[in-house]
Amino acid sequence: MRTLAIYEDEKAHNFLPMTYIRPVYELRCGALTLRQKAEMRIPHDAEVLFCRGYLCEVMRERYNAIVNDLSQLSGDTVLVNGRAVISADVANKIAELQNGEALVNPDGELVAAIVDATKLGWLCNPQIGSDEWRQMNLREITAEAIVLDYLWRIPVLLEESNVISDDIALLSSQAKMSSPPKGVLTYGDGIFIEEGARIYGGVVISAEDGPVFIASGASITPPTFIQGPSYIGTKTHVDGAKIRPGTVLGPVCRIGGEVEATVIHGYSNKHHDGFIGHSYIGEWVNIGAMTTCSDLKNNYSSVRVWVNGEVIDTGELKIGCFIGDHSKLGIGVMLTTGAVIGIACNIYGAEMTPKFVPSFLWGNSEEGFTVHELDKAIATARKMMSRRKVELTEAEETLLRKVFELTDCERQK
Repeated sequence: MRTLAIYEDEKAHNFLPMTYIRPVYELRCGALTLRQKAEMRIPHDAEVLFCRGYLCEVMRERYNAIVNDLSQLSGDTVLVNGRAVISADVANKIAELQNGEALVNPDGELVAAIVDATKLGWLCNPQIGSDEWRQMNLREITAEAIVLDYLWRIPVLLEESNVISDDIALLSSQAKMSSPPKGVLTYGDGIFIEEGARIYGGVVISAEDGPVFIASGASITPPTFIQGPSYIGTKTHVDGAKIRPGTVLGPVCRIGGEVEATVIHGYSNKHHDGFIGHSYIGEWVNIGAMTTCSDLKNNYSSVRVWVNGEVIDTGELKIGCFIGDHSKLGIGVMLTTGAVIGIACNIYGAEMTPKFVPSFLWGNSEEGFTVHELDKAIATARKMMSRRKVELTEAEETLLRKVFELTDCERQK
């Protein structure tokens, strides 16, 4: 029996605000989350997830998962770094490992290892260092592999790597496909439409630069134009939109306007005109009509992003915005290049946003910001979720209250 163990380390904080509300391996990097990539490509008989303690109950509730339980590990264990992108090629390299061997990338970051469960006691530490795995004294094998270090790497990979194409190859091999309906104009091979998706005449789909996957239950209405590589999640409605290369839309989204090289994680709305590019949007986000982000500076210099209390130069020319779960943006909001919006913010007005808006704030740049009262923020979250027939559970409410507590220092500053 072989157990898969996926863990997160201290660098999960480099992915805030998204990782306030989820472990780092729950981030989408392509059509699949980092966890799903590992689960679907690495053979195993059982799985144990390790994460920060306050996330445990929600993870158990959402996925019926075994979380932070060392007693469930025995014998040979496949240990996977939750920041590692497990592609098909990387999975093949992991399959060649023997007990006591670790696969590392050229930067020396752990990708995965095969170890005896008795050596994994350090996984119960409340704050795991990024080099803590080295105490096991494993034989290191270096290979080309991606281990994410910052959130902005995901939009870059969507555009510059095969993360979407790789996932579509896996998903299309397991799903039942149907042909494009009459009246849908298609270009190139690699258009995958899962049974149960509905695409109306007048929609244009181009797979000339990469594949397109449209999941069951998705609905695409004209005059939508979709360019691959792109992924449209289950029950997502794309309404007269321009879906540019590198776009990943999770489940149950409402999308219009123009989206490029962006993850919209799921259950979020951007139903009207406006542009979002080279960005990462969390769950239960509402983006008002004509709200637009900048993803390229006028002087073509590299974009700087707020991370953990400091502004870091990404070294990238195109970086858009990062919007945390349960945040709401009114009509005509202008998001500055590299803007970071926290959890459960409410922003309105046509002024350019600051580089960083801490979680649970309400207002705009001209009038200033006040604290978004916790109970009111939770009530809004509950109302939006109920519109999609999803209940805000007690565990999820407790999580939001914990995040409010964790982000108090941001608001004070």
